[in-house]
Amino acid sequence: MLEHVGLLNCADTSATADAFVSYYDQSPSLDTPSLLSKLRKPTLVVMAGNDEVVVGLDKKVASFTDGKRVQMQVIEGADHTFRDLYTDDAVEAIDTFLKGAGYY
Repeated sequence: MLEHVGLLNCADTSATADAFVSYYDQSPSLDTPSLLSKLRKPTLVVMAGNDEVVVGLDKKVASFTDGKRVQMQVIEGADHTFRDLYTDDAVEAIDTFLKGAGYY
């Protein structure tokens, strides 16, 4: 076990060496934007406008969006966890997308 390591958002935690390496692996299968081109169903990517954990996601996802099959919705003002009323904004965006895509 690795003790007192920083892993993802945890500043001081314990983890096995395998777990530590797997979280920081550069495998394309762990990079969500690179998987978007493989999806065949309409997809919405919701991201927080003030996310300080996943920085630059909007730029990565933008190259895959076409407004139809892959759409992107930025919730301005939201942080990584969509606290407070930003959760409601995300739910509204998801609901609108699901209705428009014919999921219900």
